[in-house]
Amino acid sequence: MKHNIPIDLIGIDLDRTLLDNRRQLSAANTHALQEGIDNGLTIAVCSGRDLPATRAITGTWEFPTWLLMQNGS
Repeated sequence: MKHNIPIDLIGIDLDRTLLDNRRQLSAANTHALQEGIDNGLTIAVCSGRDLPATRAITGTWEFPTWLLMQNGS
């Protein structure tokens, strides 16, 4: 059965999901996230890391993200 429910938010993990083995955001993932944002999606980064460690990764990104983090979020 197909549901036509719009998606407003994507929550995605960092390690081995969004980031590569060098802990970098690939060009393909950057493009996909930016395309989603351009189409009205909100991106939420979900990580067990604390705020400083998460911001060390996401702070250089050129698009807005929400951060859900700490203790296995």
